[in-house]
Amino acid sequence: MTAHPPIMASLIAATAPLYHHLVLLRTPPDPHLPGHAARTAALAASAGAFAESPSAPASDT
Repeated sequence: MTAHPPIMASLIAATAPLYHHLVLLRTPPDPHLPGHAARTAALAASAGAFAESPSAPASDT
C-alpha cells in the first residue's frame, strides 16, 4: 500500500463491529472480535476501500 487510507474511515471500520456488538446488541464480549475487525479493516484498506475518489470535492477542514 503506497498511500495511507483516510484515518477516520479506517478507525470507524475497525471499531464499528465492537460498538455494535457491545453497545447496541448488548452481546457478551467476544475475545476474537477485535482481532477479526482489525484484520478485516486492514484488508479493506489495502484493497483501496477507503481511498478517496479523485473527483471528490476537496474538504474545507
